[in-house]
Amino acid sequence: MPDNTMPYAFKPSQRGAALIVSLLFLLILTIIGLSSLSNSGLEARMAHNFQLKNTVFHAVESSIDTVIFRGDKGSFAQPNPTYSLANDRIESALNSGTATLDLTDADLDPGGFLANAALTSRSTVTYLRLNEFCRGGGSCFEYDIAATAGINATSATATHNQGISITAPEL
Repeated sequence: MPDNTMPYAFKPSQRGAALIVSLLFLLILTIIGLSSLSNSGLEARMAHNFQLKNTVFHAVESSIDTVIFRGDKGSFAQPNPTYSLANDRIESALNSGTATLDLTDADLDPGGFLANAALTSRSTVTYLRLNEFCRGGGSCFEYDIAATAGINATSATATHNQGISITAPEL
């Protein structure tokens, strides 16, 4: 005679099917969670690499600007009291038509701010020619500025070239 006292849900004929289904569901959720965790780690690395790339881009642009504006002279209203035109290698090279001038962090960053940021930069100014037909009349020296920058202990580097023309002194 069958035992009618046991409820239908607990009959021995089911043999743990719900346990197996729930374990499979848990396994699927675990795999989805691990893959999303892996993707977020990859996105964090990509964001960090983009930040490094952006930093070296601005460092190389800044070193080109330093060459173009030839040091920190300050403004007309408030000149920099520590700036000395006689000691400015960039100024003397650009005004004399020097063939090539190699500038390191000591020239481009006398305050040492790049070293604090683990950045290194280098610029090379190459004299191209004396152009006798400058904008506004007269002659001008034409130069090519090649600048590179990098972040220490990473592979983040940037290289840029830019040309400039500087009015030549009257002969």
